[in-house]
Amino acid sequence: MIHKINRVSTPKSPLKFYEDFGAFKLFLSDLGLLGAMTGTLPRHIVEDDSIYTEFNGAMGEQFVCQELIANELPALFYWLREDAKQEIDFISENEQGVVPIEVKSGTNLSANSFKEFMKEHNSPLGVKISALPYKENEKVINMPLYNTAKFEKIIRNQR
Repeated sequence: MIHKINRVSTPKSPLKFYEDFGAFKLFLSDLGLLGAMTGTLPRHIVEDDSIYTEFNGAMGEQFVCQELIANELPALFYWLREDAKQEIDFISENEQGVVPIEVKSGTNLSANSFKEFMKEHNSPLGVKISALPYKENEKVINMPLYNTAKFEKIIRNQR
């Protein structure tokens, strides 16, 4: 019924070597369960009610988590810096190294932790998943939420 996503203490490949079993996030196996448990009405989501806007980040992360797991992404973790001032929603890896994944439920893609992470760890690739259309630049892919199921294929085909 739940998915346990462990933290990695150090964002280096192979991520499994740095897995911290004492720190984790829990996600339900289905977004509908989260909606039912929280009493979220469909109209809150469809009408973008002000009540819902406070929780759409959690809903977005839940959706992305279940999509990545359903599509058998081999390694899925999250990263939180020791001083808790920087967090990456999800972190995975491909043949080129560690891939930070930032989830934004709307169209505002400002993500200071993501930018700092990319710079500090010289990440070859980062992914932002949001409501915006697909866009690719040198090191960052902006992927629409609806396309999350294609995540592994896209990062596998990157340089």
